[in-house]
Amino acid sequence: MKKSSILTFILILFSVGVVYPCSCLNTRIKEGFKRSDLIFTGKVVDEKWESTTEKISGTDKTEEYKRVTYTFHITEFIKGTESIKEVKITTSGMGESCGMTFNMGSEYLIYSYETEHRATPNLYLISEKVKPFYTTDLCTRTNELKNIKPKELKKLKRLAKRKK
Repeated sequence: MKKSSILTFILILFSVGVVYPCSCLNTRIKEGFKRSDLIFTGKVVDEKWESTTEKISGTDKTEEYKRVTYTFHITEFIKGTESIKEVKITTSGMGESCGMTFNMGSEYLIYSYETEHRATPNLYLISEKVKPFYTTDLCTRTNELKNIKPKELKKLKRLAKRKK
């Protein structure tokens, strides 16, 4: 192999960049709407971190299981159960597992879905079912409200009207 070929190979190998375990395709508004059970704008009013140690199925090993539950006061309801004024959103809270963290007192547009699988980066724990809860992750369009373009909210409201 020529020196230039080896050098090119090495440059390509090191120029790949950092790969993150959580990588998502850019979801369109319509797709985000379809995939979500509950969409709203709301303000974070409470944050509760939990950590438990759980047995790994089929082994004698244990794993620490971390998650965070945020309580949101709903300021504008878009899709889901209209009668609720507050909702709890549980996530693993770690970006590498697609979890999210939110700032107390900040307002967000939340695209959430109901699941009965654990909010954890550990795949063997995800398969175990738990009491259903609402969650969101980095692969949804969830974002701080100040970063949301007005046209996104308008489109969501149009989609919600069509669904009724």
